[in-house]
Order: sequence, then structure tokens, then C-alpha cells
Amino acid sequence: MVAGVSLIVSMVLAALYGSRFQAPPLAWLDIPWMLALHGSANALGIGVLGLWGWTLAEDQPGPETAEGTA
Repeated sequence: MVAGVSLIVSMVLAALYGSRFQAPPLAWLDIPWMLALHGSANALGIGVLGLWGWTLAEDQPGPETAEGTA
């Protein structure tokens, strides 16, 4: 869930960066800010937490491996 929210926030930042000179201008959204915000959201939110969640999900037995099923 957190990885999904991080992906949405990261892509909104990318869209704002792409249109930063349109009305209203977002001159403060430059490369150092994008590195801090967009890069951190991608690396930590999507990368680390997404892989951790995926690892936890793989450890849970699915319906095909649950006891009592043939």
C-alpha cells in the first residue's frame, strides 16, 4: 500500500516538474528538490518498501498451498 502511494506521489512530482514553467509557475521545483523528493520516494517508498512487502507476501501461504487442500 505504501509503495503504491509512493508511486502516485512520485509521478505527481514528475508531472509538476515537467510543467513547472506553465501557469502557475513552480520555479522552486528544481533538480535538487526533485532529487530529494522524487528520488527518495522512488528509492525508499517503491524500492525498499515495495520489495519488503513483496517478500512478506511470498512468505504467506496461498490458497493452493494451504493445508487441507488437494
